[in-house]
Amino acid sequence: MGQRKLGLQLAHFLFGVSLLILGCDKPAETPSTGPTFITVASLVPAATDLIEGMGAGDHLVAISNWDPDRPEYAKLPRVGDYRSIDWEKLSQLRPTVMITQFREDKKPGGLEEKSRQLNITLVNVQNNTLAELYSTLDQLGNALQLRERSDETKRKLKDQIDAVGKSVANRPRVKTLIVRTASGMDVVGGRNFMDELLTLAGGENVLPSGENSFPTIDRELLLKLDPEVILQLLPGSSPQVVEQAQAFWKTIPSLSAVRNNRIHILTQDYLLLPGSNVGKLAELFRDKLHPEVKP
Repeated sequence: MGQRKLGLQLAHFLFGVSLLILGCDKPAETPSTGPTFITVASLVPAATDLIEGMGAGDHLVAISNWDPDRPEYAKLPRVGDYRSIDWEKLSQLRPTVMITQFREDKKPGGLEEKSRQLNITLVNVQNNTLAELYSTLDQLGNALQLRERSDETKRKLKDQIDAVGKSVANRPRVKTLIVRTASGMDVVGGRNFMDELLTLAGGENVLPSGENSFPTIDRELLLKLDPEVILQLLPGSSPQVVEQAQAFWKTIPSLSAVRNNRIHILTQDYLLLPGSNVGKLAELFRDKLHPEVKP
């Protein structure tokens, strides 16, 4: 019996040694950490809106001082804008990526150095025209590692805008002035996404395209331009501001748009934003310029 027990113990020992030897030939497994979740501080309201439009709002950990008050932004801290950046808040939040919009010669001093110190990757966008908006979507998709979502968002926007253009392709152009404040004198010229959408929607901007996309005009020029339609964009404005705008137009009864009751005061919060609602803005312009066209 003793010899049999000793034999069993020896067999167990040799079996264990063989497992150890086999194990040495097998490479050690490394634990899987999965893809890194990219967190974003957006100092560009249009980029914030595009990220939401991509269905990636959960990546946002901070927004700019100029982002509109929306329920989905309620709990997000505001960390600055193109004039100032709250580095103390950013040092606490430690986002993976920060979205900015600066010309190369207008970047704040220390921006890149401070970002490096906090291990924040800067993504600088230009977002004034439709082409730049689509490029911004590409940048955001790459930065968030969500390129499929950004490509799909871009495709839907292009399809929506193209459909607007086709719906008015054979309609006469309507001479239009886009106004961006209640005063009636701050307007929208050419070389920007609103001018492009106006053209696509069957309008013709009465302002010549110049270097300044957002000029301020005087009453004399306004009378000379004499637009058929005025689209006044006052995003998020109170009833009091709307009343102020209405009162201004009553002081110029000779204007064609006033005489024909074609002043449209719009207050949707996305109106001045080159973001995920540019397709809606194209449709809105089309509906005001060509109400006879059915979507």
